[in-house]
Amino acid sequence: MSEKIDPIRLAERSARLQGVFSLGDLGRLRELLVHTQGQVEYDLSFCLDKEGRRLIVGHVRAALPLICQRCLEPFEFPVDAEVTLCPVFTDSEAAALPVELEPCMMDEERQLCLTELVEDELLVRLPTSPRHPEPCGLLAPEFIEPREHDTPSSNPFAVLARLKT
Repeated sequence: MSEKIDPIRLAERSARLQGVFSLGDLGRLRELLVHTQGQVEYDLSFCLDKEGRRLIVGHVRAALPLICQRCLEPFEFPVDAEVTLCPVFTDSEAAALPVELEPCMMDEERQLCLTELVEDELLVRLPTSPRHPEPCGLLAPEFIEPREHDTPSSNPFAVLARLKT
């Protein structure tokens, strides 16, 4: 699915796009998921700011099925991303934006692919090492909490000091 949109025209009309994509529609993200059952919701408004720049403002929401890197079991990683993008056509336009605005590059026809825009927002929010938010049930408690005899002052080389040559 590659639905192209014209963000300039949409911003001039103060348009709003809402909808749902299947996780299976997002090819780059699909490779990182445990399965593709599920949906991504998007709610994007197109507007002009005080300086006349076109903006895309809204939310992207999904529960992404990932593999926990601690226990290697699947879990759902919730994403509720606030989006504020400024469509640009050139690198120089992107460089001229204030730091609080994220550039979004349009193609040669000055359009954006809606699925790619939504997918990009999910990809940048993926953790580098996905883990359950709580300690995994498969790990022994001694690996989660420090043991009583482990104190910051204990020195693992103290035994060597007692050795005589």
